[in-house]
Amino acid sequence: LTRPRLRAGPAGLAVRNLLGYRVIPLSEVVDFSFPRGKRWARVDLEHNEYLPVLAVQSSDGERSVAAMDTIRELMGRYR
Repeated sequence: LTRPRLRAGPAGLAVRNLLGYRVIPLSEVVDFSFPRGKRWARVDLEHNEYLPVLAVQSSDGERSVAAMDTIRELMGRYR
């Protein structure tokens, strides 16, 4: 098993969860959200689809808030 990770760059969002790795072009990303009551963040895609992001968990408290802010800032920079 690998350690969950989220990275943002010109190529898009790179999401590594426990069993998979995926690079999502920013043109396909509708939003990056943390739904109320959920354990981790998610990348919202078109057609009501989403990809969970295990690297940003509610149990991380303020670190998860900072991660959300950073990813949103980077998405804005690279779009």
